[in-house]
Amino acid sequence: MDDHSNTTTELKAYDWKSTGLSNQTAVIMGYGTAVADVVLQALTEAGMKVAIVSRTQSKLDATATKYNTKLGEGTVKGFSFDLSNVAGVKDLMATIATDMGAPIKVIYYNAAQFSLPYDAPAEE
Repeated sequence: MDDHSNTTTELKAYDWKSTGLSNQTAVIMGYGTAVADVVLQALTEAGMKVAIVSRTQSKLDATATKYNTKLGEGTVKGFSFDLSNVAGVKDLMATIATDMGAPIKVIYYNAAQFSLPYDAPAEE
């Protein structure tokens, strides 16, 4: 078994605030309480506002409350959305950017399944 303690120590010691991402918006699509929660913690440590997206608003609200109590209101906000609705993702992103009050700089896609229709036009 490999020893990853040095990597973990280096990550913990990293000055996340120096990334220039402070007060920018990140989106975690397909938020869950395992890997995505670790990503959420890292993004908030970088000073980012984070939108979390999944289908269950009550779970999103509980997570947002937990983080906002510790880090300040508006740091984390939940958006209920079914990511299989590919046509609605563009509108979702516009809503998130407006509601969070800062441009989206990071998107972490954590949903279990994603597919585009074969005839989906390329975005510029």
